[in-house]
Amino acid sequence: MRTEDVIRRAASDWKDSSSSHRAGRCTHPEHGHTSDDSNAGNLIVTDDGGWYCYSHDTGGDVFDWIAIEEGFATCQNPSVEGEAFVEVLKEAANRAGVEFEPDDRPADYEEAEGLDSLTDEEKARYALDEAVDILHNNLNKVLGDHTIRGYIKKHRPFDDDLIDRLRIGYLDGEAYGELMRRLSTEALIDIGLLDEDGSPRDEGRIIYPYNPQGLPAYWTGRATENSEWDMKYLKPKRSSSVLEEPTFEWGTAGSTVGDGVWITEGIQDAVALSEAGSVLAITSVSKNPSTSQKNQIISRAQDEGRAIICYDADEGGQGGAVDLALDLMSAGVQTQILNLPEGEDPCDYFLEGGEFEDLEPTHAAKRIIEVKGDSDPLLRRILDTAEPDTPRGERLVDAVSDCTPIRKSVLRDMMHEGPELEQQQGWMEPERVNKVGSVDDPTFEFVYPDGTVIEMDQIVGYKAEHRFCNKYGFEFNWFPDLGDRDLRDYVNEWTADEDIQVVNVDPLSPEARTREFVQEQLQAARAVEGKEDLAAAGMNVVCYTEDSFMVNTRLVSEWLDELDVSVQKAGKYLEPIKKKDSQPRTINGRQSRYWFFDLETIEENGYNLPEPTGVPDTDEIDADEEVDSV
Repeated sequence: MRTEDVIRRAASDWKDSSSSHRAGRCTHPEHGHTSDDSNAGNLIVTDDGGWYCYSHDTGGDVFDWIAIEEGFATCQNPSVEGEAFVEVLKEAANRAGVEFEPDDRPADYEEAEGLDSLTDEEKARYALDEAVDILHNNLNKVLGDHTIRGYIKKHRPFDDDLIDRLRIGYLDGEAYGELMRRLSTEALIDIGLLDEDGSPRDEGRIIYPYNPQGLPAYWTGRATENSEWDMKYLKPKRSSSVLEEPTFEWGTAGSTVGDGVWITEGIQDAVALSEAGSVLAITSVSKNPSTSQKNQIISRAQDEGRAIICYDADEGGQGGAVDLALDLMSAGVQTQILNLPEGEDPCDYFLEGGEFEDLEPTHAAKRIIEVKGDSDPLLRRILDTAEPDTPRGERLVDAVSDCTPIRKSVLRDMMHEGPELEQQQGWMEPERVNKVGSVDDPTFEFVYPDGTVIEMDQIVGYKAEHRFCNKYGFEFNWFPDLGDRDLRDYVNEWTADEDIQVVNVDPLSPEARTREFVQEQLQAARAVEGKEDLAAAGMNVVCYTEDSFMVNTRLVSEWLDELDVSVQKAGKYLEPIKKKDSQPRTINGRQSRYWFFDLETIEENGYNLPEPTGVPDTDEIDADEEVDSV
């Protein structure tokens, strides 16, 4: 993190300096000029990474500057020490996108496991760190004609050094054995490598850890031809893992604010782009990021001043790019969309020899119109992302005018007809606190005077205060600065003088939602006639018996993961459509537990039963058929 980058982001009149001893000059962003002689910048940044204020005859390094920005020091006396210096280091680490690791952090999982001062999620991250080492040392396994390491190098533009820096691993039966020897069953469930019942999540997957060069926070597994389950990506199970999915970042912020952040669908694409262009790349490992991930992406893009969306060149990818672009534009971010050749993703592009310099992102508004058309509602939605009569608004009008027959004057009128702008409302305290839900799964509702409700399912723990700040900011356009214990103290204060209203959620709501979703999955599932076909077709299909559907419990578990409902709760919710309790069955010499759903009841509920399909003979499968494995 360079002093120049930090200061120029805060300065409104930054100018690059022609002097051989300076990188730039500006008006002091914190206190401005201290005299009437204000016709020249009173703050300079030197080319050796320092800064100097002419008004106070003081200077320092990047840490001294951050101390001033954050209020730990003044320009007259910019140095800090003791606890204040630690806080400055934390802030500097946060701005650089790295995790601050104090000297007293546990040395390993064994030490972390015994510390009461750590949350369950913090302990799980130490367990995941050890698991990542085990899986990374497993890259010598063979997949096809290559080792896993060689397989990755063949299908991705990664060399050995990059694979090691990413700490990519491989999950198979032997790795599971080593994991069980080194970590407890509870720890493996917490980090998502085992399901709630202690069974392996899956085998035959290439594992990518999030934050690989620090204490990993999460992981995703990419399918290979050895995977039992055919979903492209596999992640920790939300209903049992204590890890919360963040975004994945790779690379560092550019030298200027205009370099921006590059947003991709997958981890491999983010890494390939970052390595090829020396840029900061971020991904939610999905074309539809969660609300929390979207907030993280928007915040990062606002920091960098520009976002370039590089989703896959298919219908789903471009649709997701449009949705994200509108959100980013509404947040005031200069946004572009990269349109790769049909069927390609960034990894394909660089693997085939493409050059970063040849990439030509398009103004997001132009690409949105190309993908979605130029209907009046869409044009108004695009124009509503900027304020009229501003430079950004004019650039948006120019971009829309270039790709539609509508005159600029008409577009400006449409922009003026947009909705009224919301005002920043500052810090407010809720007028009431509700506790919603069951005893074992409560949610706290903070109800504000204007009727706004902020829901939190966690008050203490890893980054709980960050989630609250994001939710508050998106409701009231003001982002509070809460430390690790501030949220807890506020909640204790808010609930001290008022009774907490307990709101019992209608128990039919989650039951009905779960039953409806499972019946929809059954209706859309691939089905086979009997156990013999099931043995050949795999565990991702449902099987007809005399009067019921027989479904592998792991497939049911995957369905339920989308609802964030535990298997135990679902067992009660689904009683009305079950034929009998789950039972073990042996298929292909492997015993698994199966659920049995009543065919007649499902039909009476208005759902169609899928037609059973045959299982192709393996000799008929084209041996040259390509497998999307990485």
